[in-house]
Amino acid sequence: MRKGFRAGIGLAMALWLAPPASADTVTIGAPAPSPTTSGSCNSCAVMQFASDPASPTYVVPPAPAGSSWTITSWTSRGGIADASAAIEVWRATANAGEFRLIAIGPEQRFPTDTLVSHAVNIPVLPGDTLGVDSETTNYDPDYGGVAGDHTFLSIGTPAQGQTMGGTSSDFMVINYGSSRLNVAATLTSIGPPARRRCRSKRNAGSTRSGALRSPRRRSARSTRSSGAGVVAATMPPSWRSPRRDSRERGATSGARSTRSPLRA
Repeated sequence: MRKGFRAGIGLAMALWLAPPASADTVTIGAPAPSPTTSGSCNSCAVMQFASDPASPTYVVPPAPAGSSWTITSWTSRGGIADASAAIEVWRATANAGEFRLIAIGPEQRFPTDTLVSHAVNIPVLPGDTLGVDSETTNYDPDYGGVAGDHTFLSIGTPAQGQTMGGTSSDFMVINYGSSRLNVAATLTSIGPPARRRCRSKRNAGSTRSGALRSPRRRSARSTRSSGAGVVAATMPPSWRSPRRDSRERGATSGARSTRSPLRA
């Protein structure tokens, strides 16, 4: 019984202490280098429209099988003075050149010419594109890139759910060439294997409870339900009283001798 109990406990503890599912992480985009030299922009929504093949990508890649991406942090460099900004996520629509604002992060601080990372929690889909909203005048949303890099600057400040870039969008844009977004984002994906571990734990619990049952207790329960005749059958021979056995044999032989004359 003790071996079964220890085995059940050991299995349950191994499942309880098992490490969580591993997380995949990837970084997209790139913050501005130091020193900050570009101009500043107040209440400007900017997104990376295109990237040169030699430049960092700002587009969310395909997620690992059975999981999805979440932006867990983002990094940017402060401008010519202390400023604040918010990360944005844009998604292409069915209209050519048009993007819809899917998510806006909280307004977060960036000291002068300082690279800072902030934690966020923004679910995204493959194909989504990074953007940024400069909340104050001193923040630089973009910096110089190469010929294949293009950013869209919205003429106005879109709200979540609104569009820009298309002929019938909510906002028109200015297309800046050789321009990169001053943003990098960390994507994190956690797969679903934890549920299988919980089912194994329940099985381990049933194994442990079965190991705790005593064979003697099960015999005792069957004895109480079956009567005194079963007691004699389950007790070892050494527990029986010789005097009682002789009386039982005598009573049996006496009963037979009594019935014999009646049959005659």
